[in-house]
Amino acid sequence: CALPILEGYLTRYIKPRFPATVAVDDRTLQRYAGVYRAITPSNALLRPFAEALGFTRVSAERGHLLVGGRTYLPTGPHSFRREDRDEPTLAFVEDGGEVYLISALSARQKTSYALFGGALATGAALVVGTLIGLVQLLAWTIARLRGRARGGAMLRLWPIAGTAAMAATFALPLVALMAPGMQAVHRLSDAGAYAIAIMLCSLLFPIFAALGLMSSLRPNEAGRFVRFNAGLVSVALLVVAGYAFSIGWIGMRTWAL
Repeated sequence: CALPILEGYLTRYIKPRFPATVAVDDRTLQRYAGVYRAITPSNALLRPFAEALGFTRVSAERGHLLVGGRTYLPTGPHSFRREDRDEPTLAFVEDGGEVYLISALSARQKTSYALFGGALATGAALVVGTLIGLVQLLAWTIARLRGRARGGAMLRLWPIAGTAAMAATFALPLVALMAPGMQAVHRLSDAGAYAIAIMLCSLLFPIFAALGLMSSLRPNEAGRFVRFNAGLVSVALLVVAGYAFSIGWIGMRTWAL
């Protein structure tokens, strides 16, 4: 964080000489517009975070692009510089019908708004549905203690257990990587209790999701909204499980990565 401050201090008397902006036709700029997802994570343990949080939106304006809210001016048909920089830092490459956004530290691939919207909808369903499920479980527990509870205990528990196992699957590696010292990294590189816990959680959350979905489809004493919410969370968990399986995070052995 001190690097930009130091750079600003050392260059405070230097006026950048920005190169002339190159005219690029609007059709080319529109071809670059869209949503891009990260495709070059630094390692396998950071891949889901880079891909889930690495979406970047590119908008075409008159004569320039907006990338992540910043203005980029063309220095050529495929290269762009930030408006306050004098060197190009972004390039767009087309290969096999796909469009890629290349920067100094990463590469992104243009994706559909449907995929981006689906990722947002899945995340929203997990967060909102789990919070509602927790409230429902609390209300059911209070009613149970008073002897007035309706059925469907496991229907309420499976999605919450699945969300907890999923959160542990993705959070535990991140916690270890962010902890200071090499001992934290050894937790992931050795087949000890910490790494085994990650592997078990990665196996359990799709199982709990499947059980939750099956419970939501069976007739029981729980209300329709309870069954709908449990099914929604379970489906969202299964979507995450499908993604986790595609990147090798189901039954993940951190010591083998």
